[in-house]
Amino acid sequence: MMRSFILNILALVVPGILSQNSSTYPLGHPFTWDVVKPQTSPANYSTVSYVDPRSGTRRNITYTLGDGGNVVYEDDISWGPESLLLLWAQNTTVFVPPPSKRGIGVNPSYAWPEATVTYRFDSCETRDLLRGIFESAIKEWKKGDPFLTFKELAPSPYTGTATGILTVTRHDGDRWWCYSNVALDNGGTGMRMNLQWLDEVGGASCGQGLTTVLHEMGHAIGLKHEQTRPDRASNINFDCTKYGPWTIQGCSGLAPQCCDPAVRAVDSCCNDYHNYDTADPAIYNMYGLYDCKSIMHYGAGGVLQSTAACQIDPSSTPTQGDYDAVCEIYKPFCTPWKNLNNCPPKPETCGTCNPVSGRNKCDITTSCISTGAKFHCACAAGFKAAAGDSDMTKHFRLPWENFRHLVFVPENTPCNVLCNNPNGFSPELCKEVILQDMCPL
Repeated sequence: MMRSFILNILALVVPGILSQNSSTYPLGHPFTWDVVKPQTSPANYSTVSYVDPRSGTRRNITYTLGDGGNVVYEDDISWGPESLLLLWAQNTTVFVPPPSKRGIGVNPSYAWPEATVTYRFDSCETRDLLRGIFESAIKEWKKGDPFLTFKELAPSPYTGTATGILTVTRHDGDRWWCYSNVALDNGGTGMRMNLQWLDEVGGASCGQGLTTVLHEMGHAIGLKHEQTRPDRASNINFDCTKYGPWTIQGCSGLAPQCCDPAVRAVDSCCNDYHNYDTADPAIYNMYGLYDCKSIMHYGAGGVLQSTAACQIDPSSTPTQGDYDAVCEIYKPFCTPWKNLNNCPPKPETCGTCNPVSGRNKCDITTSCISTGAKFHCACAAGFKAAAGDSDMTKHFRLPWENFRHLVFVPENTPCNVLCNNPNGFSPELCKEVILQDMCPL
C-alpha cells in the first residue's frame, strides 16, 4: 500500500520535472522533448583511435564514461566497457563475429543472433519499475517487426563483462541520462540500456517517457541515429556554424570555430561535436530512403535544418521506415514473415452467407446458419437440391460434428427435393449426398 502511494506521488512529480527549464538546450539536440539534462565537464571527454578487429577499419570515438566504466558516445549510445575499448586501441584482441545474417543500422554481422534480443534487468526493483514501459516499447516495435523475439533472463547486476546479454538499469550516477548499445556493435560484451528513473540530484527521468524508451530500444535492436547516414547532405542541411555545445559544462553560445577540424582537436568546447559525425559505412549499412520522421532522428533547428523535400519531424513511435530498416538488418527472419503475410488471399472455397436478415441470398427454402467460424446456407432437414447427389457445385454434406445430417448449398439455390431417407436419423439422413472433407465450392 505504502509503495503504491509513493509511486502515485512520483507520477505527479514527473511532469513538473520534465517541464522545468525547457529552454536550457538549443533546438537541434537529440532529445525527444526539452528536458533538464546535466552537462559534462570538458575534462571528462576522451578520444580514442583504434582499428576495428572485425573490419580492419580505423575509427575514432569521442566519449564520456558512465558509472562502472561504461563508454557513452553520441550522447545516448553505449559502446560497452572502456577496458575493452582500450584493448582494441592497443590491437591486442581479435573479435570473431557470430555467423552473419547480413538501418541506418548495424550490418547484419553485428545484429542479434536469430533476431532474438536477450535482456535482463539489473535487479528485481528495476524490473518492477521499468517492466511496464519496457514491454510497451517491445509491443510497439513488434507491431511492424513481429519476427523479433525478446528473451528475458532473471535479474542480475550489470558488471560490464556479460556477453550477448543487454542489462537494463535504472540509474547512472555519472551520466544521468538514457542510453543503449547499438545491438552487438562492440561484439556483444558489456551491453547496457540505462533508463534513468527519478534522479535525486538532477537530470530528467527519461526512463518514464515511452518515446525515449522506444528510441533507446531502436538502438538496442540495431538502429543508429538517422542523421548519421552518409547521405545526410543529400537530404537535409547541416550548418556547423550553428553548433553550440549543449552537453558540455561551462561552454555556451555558438562555437563556429568547431567547423575547423584542427580547432576541434584542441578545443574542449568542441568535444560533443562528434554527436553529428556520420556513421562508418564499414560497420553500418543504409537501408531504404532517408527518413526525416524516423524516431531515431535528432530534432530540427540549429545544426540540422530541414529542406523543402525533407522536413525533419521525428515521430513519437517507430515509422514504417524504421520498421523496414530493422527488417533489412534481420532479412533472413523478416522475409519469411513478409512472404507469409503477403500471400494473396485464398479464394473462398465454400459459399458463405450473411446471417443478418435481408442481407443474404439464401433461398427461402434454406437458412443461413453458423458452422463455427462462418455461416452457410443449409437445407431444411430431409431436403436437398435438384441435382445429382455427387454434384458438389449444387449441394454437399460436411463431416463436422452435429452437421453431417444437413445438406449445404450455395446462395440462390433452392432445396425442394426430399432426400432418399427424409425421416432417418443422423447421419443416415440424406446420406446419399456426397460427404466432403472440406467445402468444395
